[in-house]
Amino acid sequence: MAELIEPQEVEITDRNGTVNKYLISKFPAVTGREIAAKYPTSVAAMAKQWEQNQYAENEKIMLKAMTFVEKVNSDGTTVRLVTQALVDNHVSDAESLMQLEKALLEYNFSFFEKFVRSVSSGGLKAIISRLIMSTLTDSLQSLSQAGKPPSQN
Repeated sequence: MAELIEPQEVEITDRNGTVNKYLISKFPAVTGREIAAKYPTSVAAMAKQWEQNQYAENEKIMLKAMTFVEKVNSDGTTVRLVTQALVDNHVSDAESLMQLEKALLEYNFSFFEKFVRSVSSGGLKAIISRLIMSTLTDSLQSLSQAGKPPSQN
């Protein structure tokens, strides 16, 4: 297995308050392109994945990304997270995994930080609100047209 590229240590605090250390890596160019293409890095892409029920594809690309992460054990040894079992055994909970994914994507892609900011600043809420309002408006217009007699003009 290839060495990590420009490894950077990150600390992830799990739900119990335990701090875990990991080394994250830059992606090789082609692998990085694949991960960027398949990760939902925009609100629209995330909505499309939800709509098309593509969780399995999302999980597969997350596991590929995790192969560029090593867990730093208390004795200084590291374990590369190359399988789902290794991820499950060395990342304590789902929230920690999502924090680790976020750190890895921000380290590799400058545009990912903009996506995170848009979601956390209400971007996702604004899009969902517009979608709901549009749907309700269309429904109300349909209902109001159905209750009117046909025009005599």
